[in-house]
Amino acid sequence: MSRAVIVDGIGFTRPNPSFIRGVREVLEGAGLGVDVYEGEDVTIDLLRRIGGYGLLILRLHSAIDTKYGFLYLFSAERFNKSEYETRFGEERRTGAVREGITLRAKHISRLEPTC
Repeated sequence: MSRAVIVDGIGFTRPNPSFIRGVREVLEGAGLGVDVYEGEDVTIDLLRRIGGYGLLILRLHSAIDTKYGFLYLFSAERFNKSEYETRFGEERRTGAVREGITLRAKHISRLEPTC
């Protein structure tokens, strides 16, 4: 049986349990196993290793870097400058992980998904 995953980073600031419940019911009704990651569980590390699913449902903020054409997916992980400089050395140098600011002015980390 194939598996699906629901990644709900927006649930960090705007939880929507009826969305999660409804999508889960549809997917399970189609015979898929379903994993769910919500809120603070949506980290850069999760987004790095999310492969292997037959279907990904992403409820995330995103942004396009118009200079380079990158699509960034936002995590729900709060941006920490000192951790950013040590934990994401290579990604920082290439621009794959950067600080992101949502419309609600939440400073969170974002990941360019091709890394």
